[in-house]
Amino acid sequence: MKKSVILTILGLGIATVASYGQGSMAFNTYSAKGGSGILTTYGNGPLIGTALPSSFIGELLFSTTQITDSATTAATANDPLTAGWTVASSANFATPGNISPGYVSGPNFNYTGTAGAGPFWFEVVAYDGASYGAGTYAGHSASFQATLVTGTTLPNADQIDNLTPFSVYQVSVIPEPTTMALGGLGLAALMLVRRKKA
Repeated sequence: MKKSVILTILGLGIATVASYGQGSMAFNTYSAKGGSGILTTYGNGPLIGTALPSSFIGELLFSTTQITDSATTAATANDPLTAGWTVASSANFATPGNISPGYVSGPNFNYTGTAGAGPFWFEVVAYDGASYGAGTYAGHSASFQATLVTGTTLPNADQIDNLTPFSVYQVSVIPEPTTMALGGLGLAALMLVRRKKA
């Protein structure tokens, strides 16, 4: 009797450990925070403050080891990503007929890794080119920690509530008119000096 009780308890313990490393997170910034959503906008350039259109790709990144990133504040270039992230889910912002500009909704991240893995760290990136480092605009959120829900079906999208709003920044900034004017004056002066020497 005692032996069977002990074996049953051990079996439950093993099952709990085995299932701990599995779970899901919904990649949906539109339904997060009770439906108020988490908006992503342009941070500089002519479209500053505008919500991202469907030409932008959003990626949910994850790591089983802690990565601590703050949201980018650079106004002239994109902030490079810290090494160690893995893409968990990917989708276009403002999917036509589905969600509004500035929001992204992608496939659930279903983790089926090793037993007992966790906790998890996440980050969301947005860019408009072939990759994060190749776009005209790019940006990332601050990293955040979240617990996965058990199973692969989520009742809601609140698992991404720890994400904070972030903006994307223009990677190649067009020089200001004054900078261009000074450059032109410098070029004219150089040509005059060369003409005098000739």
